[in-house]
Amino acid sequence: MSTEVVVGRGVLDQQRLLGELRPGFVGIITQPGAEVVARQVAMALGDVPCAVLVVPDGEAAKTLQSVETVVGWLLEAGMRRDGLVVGVGGGAVTDLA
Repeated sequence: MSTEVVVGRGVLDQQRLLGELRPGFVGIITQPGAEVVARQVAMALGDVPCAVLVVPDGEAAKTLQSVETVVGWLLEAGMRRDGLVVGVGGGAVTDLA
């Protein structure tokens, strides 16, 4: 498993975001203060089904309860094996994603 971190101009482009991936659903996890960018990512995905979840900021997100919340949300939102989880925010969010 690998993690790609994308930073810079032009990253809000479907081809740049997904590359060769064709996910059936994208779950976008973000934090307060990064919600606008997370919604821009969702818009850039075009017709790919997606949803945005805002989790607590910082160390408050690094709990088993947060993981349970995210997993439950992903399942309810329609995540399947062909889905993709994207973190938009700082270290705690990307750790959780």
